[in-house]
Amino acid sequence: MINLELHENYRFPFPADRMKKIPRSGIREILMAAEGRPMISFGGGVPHDSCVPLPEIRDAFEAVFTNRGARAFRYGTTEGEKELREYVASWLKGLGLQAGAGEILIVNGSQQGLDLLGKVLLNPGSTILVERPTYLAALQAFSPYEPQYDEVEMDDQGAIVESFKEKLRKVGTFFYTIPSFQNPSGVCISVKRREEIVNCLNETGCLLVEDDPYSQLYYDYPPPAPLCAMGVKNAVYLGTFSKMVSPGFRLGWIWTSNNNLMKHLITVKQAADLCTGLFQQYLLLEVLRRLDIQKHLKRNRIFYASQREKMNHYMSSHLCGLMDWNYPSGGMFFWATLKNGLHAGKLLSRCVERGVAFADGASFFAGEKDFSRLRLNFTQCTEEEMDRGLLMIAEEIRQMPIN
Repeated sequence: MINLELHENYRFPFPADRMKKIPRSGIREILMAAEGRPMISFGGGVPHDSCVPLPEIRDAFEAVFTNRGARAFRYGTTEGEKELREYVASWLKGLGLQAGAGEILIVNGSQQGLDLLGKVLLNPGSTILVERPTYLAALQAFSPYEPQYDEVEMDDQGAIVESFKEKLRKVGTFFYTIPSFQNPSGVCISVKRREEIVNCLNETGCLLVEDDPYSQLYYDYPPPAPLCAMGVKNAVYLGTFSKMVSPGFRLGWIWTSNNNLMKHLITVKQAADLCTGLFQQYLLLEVLRRLDIQKHLKRNRIFYASQREKMNHYMSSHLCGLMDWNYPSGGMFFWATLKNGLHAGKLLSRCVERGVAFADGASFFAGEKDFSRLRLNFTQCTEEEMDRGLLMIAEEIRQMPIN
């Protein structure tokens, strides 16, 4: 019999100090605490089940077993399957970005791409320029490498160039941005502003890290070309199949024309997990052979545009006068501001007790927190859940003391 009792002087050698720097997802922790209770959630950023191409995926499974057999369960190359990299290169050319398969690294979702970039580019104290607000999971990916953050203010056209230009001269590492339907703000950077940002980047030589998960989720008009396709000399572009096909594949990519940077990314990718799973790469390739991707994306855009309209209707019915919000032209989120100095985190705690959740906006700020902000997802809930959930949020707001 093995004695599993620990000696009284035994010490666990964790966590490392750097763990204190990783921002936590407040919504995730609250939902874990409420696990098992019925919950209307406006908190996540997940594609709707009806937007996942299940028939094509079902057929693709059979094709992988028939055509690939045991090969699908071997180790693959660290770079990723050449056929999938060629598909990505062709896709990027359609966006105006001249890319070759050798400039693409397949990763386990673009989230891994952010982590790999952090490993390669960041030393403790390195400065990253980020938008205010910015993507929480990017902060979680970068923070273990102990950088400092400098924030650039945004308006409805994107990063404010005067602020951007001044801060860019001080930045030692890179500028991270989601230019098309940003998470959480929903802002899509205008053509003029993109041109100004590109000029600033080229003047300073600062590296651009462009994250582009949402550009195909446009509901009024397509976004402008990616910044990387507008003449940036020093750039990295991250993309994902999570919103295009399904997040369950856990497949994304990094593109860069900087050969030296790509070599380092391949090295740290190999150290992290050797390779991205062959099976899901083969499976995705079979899905893409069967799926008319443009028709699929158009169908999804029509559905999500309808979801956006319903959400805006019920927000106007229940929350008018209690908060202000944007009207997103793409993406998955409404970005809102509580009135009268109310605290979104405290509101969230009250709402979870009622069975409704959203994302506390304070988590999306790298610097000084704005506690009046919240993010509301519109892709997942039914119309009845929108009506009922937003009404409950309104009722809780009215019961909160005004600061």
